[in-house]
Amino acid sequence: MKFGRSFHQHQIPDWAPFYINYNAFKGSFKVARATADKKEMETSFTRLHAALCRDIDRVETFYTDKYARTQEKTALLAVRYGLSPSIAASVDLSGADPNEIEDLLEFSIELSEELAKLQWFGQVNQDGFEKISRKLGLDFREESYFSALHFVRQEQCQEDIERTNQYIAVLRCARAKTQRCSPYFSLFLENFCSRVFPTFAAHSTAYLAIRADDVSALDRILEEHGYRDVVSSASFRPLLLALLQCSLSCESRKCIKELLPQAISLKDDNITDSGQWSQHIDRLNDNDEHYLLAYILDRLGPISWQTLTEKDSFGRLPLYHAAARCHGLTASDAVLSQDSEGNTPLHLGVCGGYVTVTHVLLEVFRKRNSADEMLEAVLSSLLAIALSFNFAEVFRLLLTNHANVNHQSVNGETILYVAARSGHGSYVKAVLESSSFRGTCIDIPELVHGWTPLFIACIEGYLPAVKLLLQAGANHQICDSSGWTAKEHAAFRGHIKIAEWLTMLDPPLTPSIRRLEPTLSSVVSPGLSRRDYSRNDDESHIFVTFGCLNTRRNVKAVNLSHDLLDYDHAIYPTTGYSLEIGAIGATGASQAIRLPILEDMTNEPWVFTTKAPENVKLVFNIFRVSNRNARGNILVGSGIALLSNLKQGLATKRESLTRDYTIPILKKEALNFIGTVTFNFVTVTPFRSQNIAQTTRTGFWKKKDRTQIVGHRGILDYLHAVSN
Repeated sequence: MKFGRSFHQHQIPDWAPFYINYNAFKGSFKVARATADKKEMETSFTRLHAALCRDIDRVETFYTDKYARTQEKTALLAVRYGLSPSIAASVDLSGADPNEIEDLLEFSIELSEELAKLQWFGQVNQDGFEKISRKLGLDFREESYFSALHFVRQEQCQEDIERTNQYIAVLRCARAKTQRCSPYFSLFLENFCSRVFPTFAAHSTAYLAIRADDVSALDRILEEHGYRDVVSSASFRPLLLALLQCSLSCESRKCIKELLPQAISLKDDNITDSGQWSQHIDRLNDNDEHYLLAYILDRLGPISWQTLTEKDSFGRLPLYHAAARCHGLTASDAVLSQDSEGNTPLHLGVCGGYVTVTHVLLEVFRKRNSADEMLEAVLSSLLAIALSFNFAEVFRLLLTNHANVNHQSVNGETILYVAARSGHGSYVKAVLESSSFRGTCIDIPELVHGWTPLFIACIEGYLPAVKLLLQAGANHQICDSSGWTAKEHAAFRGHIKIAEWLTMLDPPLTPSIRRLEPTLSSVVSPGLSRRDYSRNDDESHIFVTFGCLNTRRNVKAVNLSHDLLDYDHAIYPTTGYSLEIGAIGATGASQAIRLPILEDMTNEPWVFTTKAPENVKLVFNIFRVSNRNARGNILVGSGIALLSNLKQGLATKRESLTRDYTIPILKKEALNFIGTVTFNFVTVTPFRSQNIAQTTRTGFWKKKDRTQIVGHRGILDYLHAVSN
C-alpha cells in the first residue's frame, strides 16, 4: 500500500493534528506539476517549499515540547526519590519499600512508552518529509537544515529509551529481591530528609513504625527527637506531610488517621508534584477502601474540594490521574480542565478505552441537560480518536452525548469518512443513524483528493460500508479532483464485487468496440528508480524488492518476533532497528532500511550485477540502532538466501510468475529464530540479437519516449484485431 493511503494507520491517534500534512503536500505537488505541463514551462515549487518548511517547524516544535515534558518528569523522579535512569544501575535497591518500587516501575514504564511514542512520531514524520522533499528535488538527509532537526536525529531520544529500559530491568530485579528482604527502608523518606529536613535523623525508625502501622511507636520517635512539641509550627509541616505521604504509600490506616488531622493543608510542591498524592489515593481506591477516601476528604473539611482542584506541576488535577487509572472520581467543573499539553480527563478516559470512566465523565453533562460548545468540540475530536483505536463502546458513548458528527479535520475528513475508512460497517451505520447526522449531507468530500465517504470505502474495498452509504443516499456518480468516479477507483484496485454493485446502479450503455489510441501522458516512461544503475552487456542484473507481490496476501516484508526484544513493554517493538541487504558473489553496495517499513516497496528494487548469477547469495542483517555503542549499530541477527536453490522445483531455464520468498532470520550467536524477511527477485540476463541494434544509452527509458515493444509472447489475435 502506498505511503499516503496508509499514513493515517501509522499515526498516534491523539497526536494526529500535529503530523505532516502529507496528502495535502502530495496533492499540491501534483497540481503544480500539472499546471506547469499545461503551460509547457518548468515547474516552480517555491511556494510549496516554503509551506513545507513551515510544516517542518511545526512538527519540530511539537516534538521538542513533548521531549521537554519527558525530561521534566525524569527530573521530578530524581527530586522525589533521589534516583534517575542515569544512576539507577549503580544504586542498590535491595530492601527498598515494595510500594515505592512499584511506583517507580509504573512511572518508568510510562516514561519509556512516551519516549517510544515520540520516537515513532519522529520516524513517521521523517519518512513523510523525505518523500515530499524528494519530489521537490531535495535531499532531505543532505540538507543541513533538515539534518539538524531533533525529530530527524533522535539521538537523545534513543539514548533515553535505552537508559530507561535498563532502569526498568534494575527495578524489576529489585522488586524480586525486596520480596526476600527485611526490614525495608523508604527511598522517598530517606531522600526527603537528606534534601529538605536534614535535622531529622530518625527517618529509618520512623518508616518502620509507619510500615508496622504503630502510632505509639511513631509518637515516641517524634517525642524522643524533640518534634512532638512543634507539631503546630510551620517549620514542622514539610516533615509532617512527608510522614503522611509515607503512611499513604504503606497503606497504614492508623497512622493516616493520626497524622491527617494535624495537617492543615496538603499543598506543597515537594509532596504533590506529578500527582503523587492522587496515586496513593488511587491505590486505596483499588482496594475498595472508599470509606478511607471519604474519611480523608471529610477530615480536610472546607479545604477538601479546593485541594481536589489544585493542579500539579503539569497542570493536572487529581481527576486527571483518576481517569488515567480508570477510577470514577469526578466533578463537573473539572471534566474539561486541560493540562499543560491540552489534554482533559475525558481524553484520558477515551484514549485508555475506559468505558466506565468515559460514561461517568459524560454523565455530568447529561445531568446538566446542556450541550456545552467546548464539550462538543472536544467530543468531536475524540470520536475520531476512538475510531482509530477501535474502541467501539467508547465510540457509541461519545456519539450519543452531544458529539458533532459534522466536525471536519484539517484535511476536511468527517466522522463518516473516518468510519468508512475504518472498514467497520457498524461504525458507519451508527453514524448514519445518529440524531446529529440527520439532515446532513452524506457526500462531503475531503480537501486533498475530493473523496467522499463512498470513495474511500470503494478504494479500501469495504463492500458492507459501500452498501450502507448507497442505501443512505450517497451519490456514486460524483467525480473526485482527478475526474475519477468511485466505481473506477474500485475497478482499478481490483475490488470487482464493488465495481459490479455500482455498475448495476448505472444506466445501460450501448456496447461499442473502438481502437484505443494511447496518449503521450499514458505511456510516458516512468524513469529509473532512485536506486539507479547502468547497463553492461556482459553482466546479469538481479532486481531485489521487499514485500509480497500478491496484494491478496497480508504478509509483512520484515516480521520480527517478540523474542528479539529485551523488554516486553515496548509498544513499537521494531522501532530502533534497521535491515541491511547485501550480496555475496555480486557487485552492489549494501543498502540499509530503517524499520518498520511504512509503505509498499515492491516497486523500488535494489540492483546487483554479476557474471555468475547462479552463485549469488543475498544477505539480510538486522541491526539495533544504538548511540551508546562506540562501534555503531549492533548486529542482532542474519539470514542468507541461496538464489539458485530457491527455484530448484522448476525445470531448467523456466521462470515462475510467483516470485515471493520468505526466509528466517536467526539471532546472532544463539541462533534462535527472531523473524522473517519476505522478498522477491528477478534475474535479467544479457540478451543479444543480430536483429536489434546495440545502443550506448544507459537505462531503458528516455524522457517523453513512448513505450516500445521489443518482444512478444503469445498469439497475435489481439494485434490483428487492433490493426483492423
